[in-house]
Amino acid sequence: MRILISADYLLASAFCAQSDIFHYYNGLSRLKSEYDAGFPVFLEPDALLKLQDKGLYPSLDLFKKNFPKQHEWSFGAEQITKLVAYLLGNVAPLDVDKDIVADWQELELESDPDLHADAERDEHLAQLMVDMSLENAGFGHEHIVFHHQMPRIPSSATVMGVISGVTPDLFPVPKSVNHTIPISDNLIDYILSTDALAGYQKSTSDSDMKRAIFFGAIQFLLKNGGDPKSIDEHCFCLGADFRASVLNNECGGDGAFSSTLFENMIRIVAGAPKNKINKFYTYEGSGEQLTKGGRLAWRTHVTEGVRALRLMFWTHSNGLIELANVGNKWECEIA
Repeated sequence: MRILISADYLLASAFCAQSDIFHYYNGLSRLKSEYDAGFPVFLEPDALLKLQDKGLYPSLDLFKKNFPKQHEWSFGAEQITKLVAYLLGNVAPLDVDKDIVADWQELELESDPDLHADAERDEHLAQLMVDMSLENAGFGHEHIVFHHQMPRIPSSATVMGVISGVTPDLFPVPKSVNHTIPISDNLIDYILSTDALAGYQKSTSDSDMKRAIFFGAIQFLLKNGGDPKSIDEHCFCLGADFRASVLNNECGGDGAFSSTLFENMIRIVAGAPKNKINKFYTYEGSGEQLTKGGRLAWRTHVTEGVRALRLMFWTHSNGLIELANVGNKWECEIA
């Protein structure tokens, strides 16, 4: 799933209810993280020019005007402005014309409500939906669009029509198209569209692994009636030796125990452990829980049987969970 950011979403914090500013700031932060990690994130074409044409950029004063005078957030209007400037300056626009051009007949677009109350913006966004549908027809790409308008946005847009000619010759014509594109202002919709376990098994770095675990924990909470707002990606971290221990014990990639460990980890992060959590003692039979640098040591079963794998982790005084290592029961070590 590819992410497309509309120009309007960039400025959501300037026009939303003040109680929603934190939500949109987190959304921009996650989109930056997705881009920095190399996932496919694109901007609406000419987003900066479109904002400037409407007198909406530079945007610092707009964010300041909507920002509450008293708040407990760790960010301000300046930080939102920097995020927007970073995305505008770094994320590539979606440029469909350089890869594929088509002639359409009987072209229609359905959305409820309209994509934008401003007629010119509605036309821009409608063309964007057609472009994404053409990309889907030619290359199979699926997109989710992050967008904002008051009082609400459509949950999707459907493009219908017939492609009568296409360059290059990627598919036979005429080709009928009936393509629906999800639209959201909530990153949870994107998280739900991902395969968190596959992301974990394909991860090649600590950051990739952590992202997959976080997404998996959010998906678990939503599936089981929990509150996804009860956690964030800063509520846990990976220890320096964690990923190596995972791979060394067949718990990563296509290892025999990767899905089992993944379920254990996401449930610990979500606050609903799969198996009993036990104290990690200073030595067997001591009855004294190991502490180090203000952290408390814990362990839990991953598998039974011959391997009897255990997941070890620390909890910090501020509640942070630090996934330390995976090991066999007889090793009884925490990194």
